[in-house]
Amino acid sequence: MRIFVPIKIVPTIVNSNAIKPSSNIEVIQRMSNFFKANNGKLLILTGAGVSTDSGIPDYRGPQGTYVINKNYKPIFYHEFAGYIQNIVTQNVDGLHQKAGTKNILELHGTLHEVHCMQCGHIQKRSNYQDILNELNPEWKEFLNQIESFKIKPKVRPDGDVDLPSNTSYETFRYPSCDQCKKGIYKPSIIFFGENIKSSVKLIASDMVKDCSAIMVVGSSLVTYSAFRLIKSAHDSGKNIVIINSGETRGDNLAWLKIEMLCGDILPLISQQITELIDFQK
Repeated sequence: MRIFVPIKIVPTIVNSNAIKPSSNIEVIQRMSNFFKANNGKLLILTGAGVSTDSGIPDYRGPQGTYVINKNYKPIFYHEFAGYIQNIVTQNVDGLHQKAGTKNILELHGTLHEVHCMQCGHIQKRSNYQDILNELNPEWKEFLNQIESFKIKPKVRPDGDVDLPSNTSYETFRYPSCDQCKKGIYKPSIIFFGENIKSSVKLIASDMVKDCSAIMVVGSSLVTYSAFRLIKSAHDSGKNIVIINSGETRGDNLAWLKIEMLCGDILPLISQQITELIDFQK
């Protein structure tokens, strides 16, 4: 059971027209009203802050590194399901799916799938990993030693690890594509320097057009792929709420900016909404 103790919430006012809540109670009330006013038409854009509050470290935050953590638990969003139309996430960890959330667009792909670079065939990352383990038993043992902490490699900010300098890759084997028998697989994520698929961009843009407002949760909006969605919503006259610990690229476009960890404020909002629903029954 998670117990949340209300603390003072200090919203960052980003323009002269922004609401200026004077207390945490007022913030919770205004956010509850925001959810109700956009009932069923709210678009959520999530970033690394959602994962870090669930136990999955990011690489832009204060800690700056990933760690091996298979026991992460998603902070809950199903309480808001009736108020949300769609979710666009920059994360690739499958966190929202683990929480049971629907209507999700993974802007930067997913780590849970691999695809053929030639024909596009997709298969689960876990299945592909099993094949790699069978082809490379010595690497499987090395991985087991890492997971049991018998070996503690240096973890890079992008999640990769520095292997010993005498490590040989000459014997490493990998399968060709199951379908075309020619291509090789890669993780189905957008690496730095790669472009997001046009089809994904189109879906994201349509979600912005169809929503009545946007709430950004745990994102600094550093990547333009996310920032452009916020800018599009702002240019269309839609309200934008940003909940993030630290400055974001979209602060000057926000209707309300709450400088706080999403894991601290969302449960309080959820509690308020639940109490209102119970009262109205």
